[in-house]
Amino acid sequence: MRERVSGSLKAMVVAGLLVAAGCGGTSDSGNGGGGGPGPTPSTGWTVLVYMVADNNLEDDGLKDLLEMSQVGSGSDLRFVVQADRIQGFASGGVLNLPDWTTTKRLLVEKGSFRELGDLGEVNMADPGVLANFISWGVKAYPSEKYMLVFWDHGGGWIGFGWDDTSNREKLTLAKLNTGLSNGLSAAGIAKFDVIGFDACLMATVEVLQNLKAFGSYFIASEELEPGHGWDYAAFAGGGTLDPVALSKKVIDGFKAQATAENTVASITLSLIDSAKIDPILSAIAGVKNSFTGANPASTQISAARRAALAFGSKPDPTKSYHLVDLVNLFSGANAVTGSAALQSAVNAAVVYHVEGAAQARAKGLSIYFPSAKAYYSAEYDSVAGMDDWRAFLTTYYAGPPGPPPGVPTWASGSFNSTHAALGLTGVLSSATASAASNAFLSYGLMESAPGTGAFLLGDQPASISGVNVTSSWDWSVLELVQPPGTTTYVELAYLSIEVVSSTLGSATIPLLYDAAPGATPIEAARYIVFQLTDGKIISDSLYAFTDGGVAGLTPAAGSKVRAMVAYLPSPATFARQWVPYSDPGQGFDATKEIGILFAELKVGARGFAGMFAANDAGKGDWLYTGTGVVRP
Repeated sequence: MRERVSGSLKAMVVAGLLVAAGCGGTSDSGNGGGGGPGPTPSTGWTVLVYMVADNNLEDDGLKDLLEMSQVGSGSDLRFVVQADRIQGFASGGVLNLPDWTTTKRLLVEKGSFRELGDLGEVNMADPGVLANFISWGVKAYPSEKYMLVFWDHGGGWIGFGWDDTSNREKLTLAKLNTGLSNGLSAAGIAKFDVIGFDACLMATVEVLQNLKAFGSYFIASEELEPGHGWDYAAFAGGGTLDPVALSKKVIDGFKAQATAENTVASITLSLIDSAKIDPILSAIAGVKNSFTGANPASTQISAARRAALAFGSKPDPTKSYHLVDLVNLFSGANAVTGSAALQSAVNAAVVYHVEGAAQARAKGLSIYFPSAKAYYSAEYDSVAGMDDWRAFLTTYYAGPPGPPPGVPTWASGSFNSTHAALGLTGVLSSATASAASNAFLSYGLMESAPGTGAFLLGDQPASISGVNVTSSWDWSVLELVQPPGTTTYVELAYLSIEVVSSTLGSATIPLLYDAAPGATPIEAARYIVFQLTDGKIISDSLYAFTDGGVAGLTPAAGSKVRAMVAYLPSPATFARQWVPYSDPGQGFDATKEIGILFAELKVGARGFAGMFAANDAGKGDWLYTGTGVVRP
């Protein structure tokens, strides 16, 4: 059972969450060696699945193989899979196949698998390996229509397909381009009817721009995908469908499974027509050519960037993906010449899309837009085909012509400490107050020796009204506990809260995931969507982040998770260092239920709080409580 907590916004998050959650008839014969005669051409679909399960997603890969086996391969639809596995995350076989840690080629049959070949240990992040799979799969299993599914971690323009046993290499967009181009050429077909990404964050302009030539349609998600990913059982009965109809069937199946798995509130999935990507790029060029950075256009873009749905966000902005919904970004920016044309172009390209309640404003396609120049990655400079967008960002970051709007600074500040709450009130300098576009409060505990450092345990929005900025902390901190409802084992955790709509809030809890004793820790996070009225959780997912990629996570047997907090060596600078609450070997059993409690600081405990007011470029000033405040 999940208990409900009442009170402040963060007390609406519900106790007793499960850490184990779902950020990732007749059959034909084939030749697994990459050559030789194949079967009679199918009258429907060959679905090629490039499954990079050589990482923490291995167990989810086995589950998806089981879903495929519910459908099997018949005269009008066949699943042909190249599945790479790994040691240390999941063990055991699947149906008639014994355990393996190499790379196998499989024909999925109804209730079983036919092994077509074992390639040994290969680097799935090698474009040559991808090209070989495409060429072999198309020649061995010819069909009227083809779908290629990329299955693994995704990172938007950063790439796809992290292979742990190959130094965690990935397929960058350039490598994907090479693998697809060479594979299709060798296979003797012009393009796939559908290319799908069963991966996080891949519905971006950058991805489509680089890969549009290789598929007529693309299925991809703007946001993180839960660990269960697509429901491959949804392909059943789809062999006679055209590309759009089959794609819609897959997308609807994904949403239905997410509903059953309690992850639906935060999902997105889109079907995009690659033939309509060029008009989007032309519209971006038009916006770039007209945008001088002057107000009111710059002001509108700044406001739209703050309001737009952002995907792959984390409490630490240096590690966020900074992807925003492209239609959201330009909606309401009527002072930006070409904004309406850009929105129309995106809406025309996105043929179909679904989203959960927390992503209700999502329109199907995102783009890279860090909120401040400080968060811009130099690696983005090498992304092909995005010169016009980079030029737009350069103009935006330069700021409006003429005198700069300035950096918000505090004229004065005070705090009010009562037993019920610690409130901060700041008064901005009248000369810089107009530059303040957003503010938030961070809170936590001072170290035992006052003034030596502080541990931040959460953040929440602050309110700006003219020169006045206010927020308050109710002295409560998040505790993760196991077993739920007890204090047998407790860790303090960081909690980031955001109001995502008039009725919904979201909570993010950063974690470290230890797959096994001695294993390299993996950054993880739990994303929760809950109702503001009663705290009822409507979506609950766990994600893991690996060298730029992210995917939903199902914890392996023997794995642990540890809470993360932000340490300030010098509170006056607010330079955060993200550290685990406990040492390696400690933490929670990741496969068992972990409860959430909200504990109030004891009377006499020394709390710490700081309020930050920033301009559109993310520059600002901190107001904080010095060496801390004792709770009365």
